[in-house]
Amino acid sequence: MVLARVKNRADLDDLTKTVLTSDHVTRSYTHVVLNTVKEEGVALPPVQSKDVDKA
Repeated sequence: MVLARVKNRADLDDLTKTVLTSDHVTRSYTHVVLNTVKEEGVALPPVQSKDVDKA
């Protein structure tokens, strides 16, 4: 699942096309939220690089 905030419809179009050209993505369902009553940030785990040397 991807949650994204875009500036305009052109950015949404670009994002959707980028996701659809990714490997293992066969389709997407896009929902547009016009207004939010309350928005809380979500803490994501840190991204781990696959290129990290294991010593």
